[in-house]
Amino acid sequence: MAKYQRPTCILTASFDDDTTPPWEEIPDEDKIVYAGSARGCDKTGITDFKSICLATGVCNYAEGHPGAFGLSINKTNIDTFIQKTDELLSNMNDEAIYYVDYIYQGENINTTNILDIAALENLWGKDIDEPLIAIHSLKITPEMVTIYDKKGYTIKIQLSNNVSILKFNATE
Repeated sequence: MAKYQRPTCILTASFDDDTTPPWEEIPDEDKIVYAGSARGCDKTGITDFKSICLATGVCNYAEGHPGAFGLSINKTNIDTFIQKTDELLSNMNDEAIYYVDYIYQGENINTTNILDIAALENLWGKDIDEPLIAIHSLKITPEMVTIYDKKGYTIKIQLSNNVSILKFNATE
């Protein structure tokens, strides 16, 4: 899900009585059920993937949280499920959506706010995400950029107000 920014279903085949089929015995196709977990993708705006799955009309169940839930589909309905979810998600945004805590314009960055946020890093964890800051309309020239190559690329952008922006582990 994170790599492709798409909702994901991880399902395992079993008999309709919830036992895993033995390799040597192949049951009738209509007795095979795929069950497991499904997850929406908040970054592309799919926060209620469960409703989308249920709207296909072919799920045995979709139970749990709207964004992360248990899912079951008969093998005979898998192709229909894929076709219908593809249709329901055909207008899905291809760009990730990021919710940010601050938006600065150009080089008008409040360094005190950033240092105050950085001082709270021990609070970030399971229920408190690391803050995200966006900088809009920042013009970057080649003279402002320094690239360091030590165990992955680090990019430094030096602003005229003595603020340095660092990007660690950047790709080439």
